[in-house]
Amino acid sequence: MESSALPELERRLQARLQGNLRPPWGRSLYVAYSGGGDSTALLVALHSLGYEIQALHVDHGWHPDSAQWARFCQQQAKALGISFTLLHLAADTPGEGPEDQARRARYALMAEQLRQGDWLFTAQHLEDQAETVLLQLLRGTGVAGLAAMPRQRPLGAGLLVRPLLDVPRQVLRDYLEQRHLRFLNDPANADMRYDRVRIRRILLPQLQELGWPHAAISIARAADNLADMGEIAADWFDLRWQQYRVDHPDLSAEVLPLGYLHTLSVAAQRVFLRGWLQHLRIPVPGRERLEVL
Repeated sequence: MESSALPELERRLQARLQGNLRPPWGRSLYVAYSGGGDSTALLVALHSLGYEIQALHVDHGWHPDSAQWARFCQQQAKALGISFTLLHLAADTPGEGPEDQARRARYALMAEQLRQGDWLFTAQHLEDQAETVLLQLLRGTGVAGLAAMPRQRPLGAGLLVRPLLDVPRQVLRDYLEQRHLRFLNDPANADMRYDRVRIRRILLPQLQELGWPHAAISIARAADNLADMGEIAADWFDLRWQQYRVDHPDLSAEVLPLGYLHTLSVAAQRVFLRGWLQHLRIPVPGRERLEVL
């Protein structure tokens, strides 16, 4: 089928996967398939474009209908001729709250399925990215947090890939209608106890009503710009760190003389300290604590 005849979602996805995001030859391609509209659209679009994919579904076990949802996803995958794997969430997963616990557990489970070089596709889209930026902003995070979700990152032995971060939610909804696709509606997506739901249903619509109709697009674009700045800061630290190790060969990597820090500007001291702590795999404290250090 010619590209011009494809639905918009498939056309955008094809351009991305034939451009600078080419799936590896001979490796397994997975889709995180919740059964919701977004992951259903991604699963079907990849399948329609001819990619040999496998569906991974995580049963959280938190909702009385979760087993029924898992059966629905298995039946949908079977109807499409797509391999399906059901994973069960472990209890008592560490995290900062229910949302964070579920996210950490999902990714840990799916990471275990990936062999070297395998890819896991997830269906986060443009509005999801904008919501993440706003969440991080309200938490007072730095450049790394405001860069929100990266388009790809290591996951286990493989790679987590988000090919739809520049695709509006409406494009996915249009695709579901065009293809007459059935999908699940998770009641948690309307539960106002969750921060992300309040941002999605209250804050972003209010920004649009107040005169910013393209707020989500602008916020997501800011995340891309901040991601660039984050990479530049990381490169700057790597160069500085290499030179530091040359100049201080007798010191342990866990030792950082104050005299060296004083050769940097105050802002550069904070950037270097963040990079140094990340290098040591130590959680980076907030700005106030960095000032004390």
